[in-house]
Parts: sequence; structure tokens; C-alpha cells
Amino acid sequence: MSPHINNRQTGGARIVRLIEERIASGVYPPGSWLPAQRALAEEAGVDRSVVRKAIAELIARGVVIQHRGCRPVIGSAALPSPAPSAVAPATIGVIIYQQDYYSCTLPLMRGIQNTLSHAEPSVRMLVQDTGARAIADTIARQRRAIDEAIRDRIAGVILYAMGGRAAAGDIALLTAAGIPVVCVDRTVPGAVTDFVGVDDRIGARTAVGYLAGLGHARIGHVTAPLDESTVQERLAGYRDGLEAAGLLADESYIYAIDWFASPATQLDAAASYFISLENPPTALFVYNDTTAHRLINALEAKGIRVPDDMSICGFDDLDQYSPRPRRLTTMHIPFERIGEIATERLLERIAGQAGISAPSRHMILETSLVVSATTAPPRAAQGAS
Repeated sequence: MSPHINNRQTGGARIVRLIEERIASGVYPPGSWLPAQRALAEEAGVDRSVVRKAIAELIARGVVIQHRGCRPVIGSAALPSPAPSAVAPATIGVIIYQQDYYSCTLPLMRGIQNTLSHAEPSVRMLVQDTGARAIADTIARQRRAIDEAIRDRIAGVILYAMGGRAAAGDIALLTAAGIPVVCVDRTVPGAVTDFVGVDDRIGARTAVGYLAGLGHARIGHVTAPLDESTVQERLAGYRDGLEAAGLLADESYIYAIDWFASPATQLDAAASYFISLENPPTALFVYNDTTAHRLINALEAKGIRVPDDMSICGFDDLDQYSPRPRRLTTMHIPFERIGEIATERLLERIAGQAGISAPSRHMILETSLVVSATTAPPRAAQGAS
């Protein structure tokens, strides 16, 4: 038996209102059958034609659904709309390069989320992955993500920029639209933005200085043909390190690997190249850890023992995120902390504490040498000791 309707409450409009009240209170939940017209009419003490008129109005509004030959049911339109919040959460965009072999972006993302989880008022995060197998496709994805950020009026953007100088124009579009930008890990020449990262040049100089301190006089460098600040600054730091150690820079000891063009073949070629030199380097400073690990595999496949025959030092400290014991000597980058600080700075911009027109800041975090199992003194030095 349905709850009693006061007999004094008559008329189609009143029946409509009472049915809606029962829906709202859960007496008639969405998807349930509406009571028979006869039962409603008897309960209300009205003619069935009045009930039919009331149901027809509810059907027209989508509150009640009726298919030919079937009994009416309560529709999903009967669900109450959630009360709007006083202030809709802001949305920030995270435009970032992600690949299965490039795991440093994962701790960056974790750092961003760490800060957002404590943000008041709450802030939503929209992630745009620019990762592609060709640099041209990566840059195209990045531009499309920036266009969408402007179109959707995103509150701010954290950018892991790809393409070097090519990204400056895209960043200018964001700032012209009043959207603050914080770059992470790599700077963009010609772009005026906040930046959070490390000093790649000093880090590279430290790595080369360590190898020279072990007694290595022939130190090579594996780089990449990319217009990225990280790549260029680490190459400059390699040269600085050689100069500081009193070693001559030999251009034949510098080899560029293009990750966007068959990396396995490139790494095999790099290993063969260094081995084939008349005086092969006894140590290599490699511009990132992913390349360093795979180059070690390529060298060992050719009978070169690391570090007995050749020492290898990387840059990034990705082993800190591996479940396996550390192996690679490398320069540590605090990626998670970079993500946290970048998000804090962006939220300051959004909140007006550091407005869009405020001077940009470069926040440089400390990088440090992590010594592990891929470096040792050269064999000649070991024999003399």
C-alpha cells in the first residue's frame, strides 16, 4: 500500500507535486514501477483521468518513462542534481613527456599530486601526455595540448617542455592568454617562465671531476642531438669538467645517440664506435641513466666489462625508483621535490600571491653524486696500486 495522500489535496498539479516528493524521499526510486493509475486515483479520491494527466506531464519532463504497452517507471531524470559548490575547483594542466623507458616523469607526477592533495581550495589536475616515438610528433602533441589549455581556460600549466627553443612561441601564447606557466627539469631559451630543476652544467662537471679523480684521463661523453637545455648544459659541463681536471677535450670522444631513431641500433653503434678507437676512453659520462644502462648492456654484449674495462657514470638517479639494488654511478635529481615546488609556485601564481606579471623565478635544487658499482679506477691505475 502506498503512503496515504490527504484527500483534501486534489487536482493534477497537486498529484504531480506529491509524486515528485515521493521520488525525492526515495519512496519511488529511479527504475521502480509507478503505482497503478487505479491505486493512485483511489488513494487521492480523484478520477483516473486526473491521474493520467498528471502522469503525462511527468512523462513529458522525463521524470517518468513509459514504453508502449508497458507500465510507467521512474526515470533517471528524477535523480536530484547535486548542489553546486560555492566555487568550482580550478584545473591545472600538466603537459609532460612520458615513455616506458623514461621513468623520471613518474616521480615528477607524484610530487605534483603530493602538493595538490593538500591544496585549499581543491585543485584538479588534467594530464596531457606528449610522448611519441618521433620528436616532431612530440612537439605537435605539445602544441595541441597548449592550444587546448588556452581553449579550456586552464588556471595554470606545469610544463615538461620538449623541443627546446621551438617551445618558446607556444609558451608565449599561454602567457598572453593570462595562463601562468612553470617549467620543470628543463628551461626553454627565449621563454620567460618560472622554472624548477637542477643545475645540469654543474652536475655534469661534478661527474666528470669524479671520474678524473679516479685516475681516468680518457673520458668520453654520450649525448643526444636534441635542442634541450638538459642535453646542452650537460655537454657544456662535460667540457668544464675536463678543463678543470687539466684534460684536453677530444671531440672524437663525444658521441650522439638519437633516442627517436632506433635506440637499440644506435646504442650498439655507440659501443662499437668507442671500442674501435685507437685509444678508447676508459670512462664515459652519459647524459642520462636510461641511455647509460642500455649502453652498459651493449658494451657487455661485446665483451667489455663495466667497470673493469670501462667506467660508466649517468645522470638522473633512476635506480632510486627501482626494486633492484643500485648499480649505476650517477648524479641524483630530486624529481619528486621538483614536482612539489613547481606546483606550490603555480598555485601561488593562481592565487594572486605571485601574479602573472610578477618576475619569473628559477628555483635550483641541489644535485649530488651517487657512487655505485659502475665506476672504478682505470686498470693501469689499479695495477700500479
